[in-house]
Amino acid sequence: MIVWILVVAVPLARILNRLGFSRIWTILAFVPLVNLIFLWILAYTHWPIEDRM
Repeated sequence: MIVWILVVAVPLARILNRLGFSRIWTILAFVPLVNLIFLWILAYTHWPIEDRM
């Protein structure tokens, strides 16, 4: 279980940090239904790479 948490949490925390979100938001990935809502929010958030294109 610890390995699964690390496999999900570490990359997600890095992605959130690059987007300007707090790494604390990673906890939402482990809350049922809330993680789906947060995934939709993340999908429609302005990504910094869009500025470079």
